[in-house]
Amino acid sequence: GNTQIIARISSRGTYVYDTCEVTFRLHELILSDHELSMYVSDTYQLDAMIIPESNLSITWSSKSTAIASVSNGLVTAKKAGNTQIIARISSGETYVYDTCEVSVLNNEPQPTSYTIRFLNYDGTELQNTQVLEGNVPTYNGTTPTKPQDEQYIYTFIGWQDTNGVDYTYSNMNNLPAVSSNMDYTAQYRSAEIPKPSYTITFVNWDGELLEEYLLEEGTMPVYTGVTPTRPEDDDYTYEFCGWLPEIVAAVANADYTAQFTATEKSHEGIEDIPASDNAAPQEILINGTIYILRGEHIFTIQGQKVR
Repeated sequence: GNTQIIARISSRGTYVYDTCEVTFRLHELILSDHELSMYVSDTYQLDAMIIPESNLSITWSSKSTAIASVSNGLVTAKKAGNTQIIARISSGETYVYDTCEVSVLNNEPQPTSYTIRFLNYDGTELQNTQVLEGNVPTYNGTTPTKPQDEQYIYTFIGWQDTNGVDYTYSNMNNLPAVSSNMDYTAQYRSAEIPKPSYTITFVNWDGELLEEYLLEEGTMPVYTGVTPTRPEDDDYTYEFCGWLPEIVAAVANADYTAQFTATEKSHEGIEDIPASDNAAPQEILINGTIYILRGEHIFTIQGQKVR
């Protein structure tokens, strides 16, 4: 209820006083919010607490229902403007109330922005940008690269998003409109590194070119021409017997020279040595030619005396 407190003094035969109007409430009402900023068509639920707790009925009202209406605490913004929402209870012979100031705005809320990252194959961040919802992200950096290794070279072909969706080749610039945070990781096409090639040359005993071609590293050279020959001379006939140096897999340019076995034609011009002719044949290499010597003699070969 209501009452009045009076303070009074006596001053020279008269009384001087002052008063205080006092309202005694059985309950108090407190709203969850006392200020709201809303956009047209937004809704917001206000809560009201009665102290001490009670099942008293709360009456809700708005000073301008054209701007914002209220029903059981649910505020609905109608149009731009300001109004006041009032919650009221009856406590004894008095009313107890609380208010919330509401401001309604016409403009739309700002679109949400999301973090879009472009990453290289190893997780290195190439670009980090905030993109508004509904906008298409664009990569503005330099073309991503991946170093070649011992076996492959790599060519950038586009992106793969966090969900595993590829945007590669002609589709690499057609990223979808933003609706959430997203990472795009660079994708690469691998191609085997071409092996180096070397010049392989086959020549005859006199330097005549027999065959020449390029051969990939690690491949074994093969002579595919006509079998090399060497004309006989007065003392010897010659038979092809292989190549010098020994043929090995290509690791550098290589020259191979035809080798021949020389067979003695007769014993003319041979100085006999007093000994048995039953000695075993011997082979001797002189200037790329193998000579087979039979008997125990002194042979004159290419101006050299050989025993």
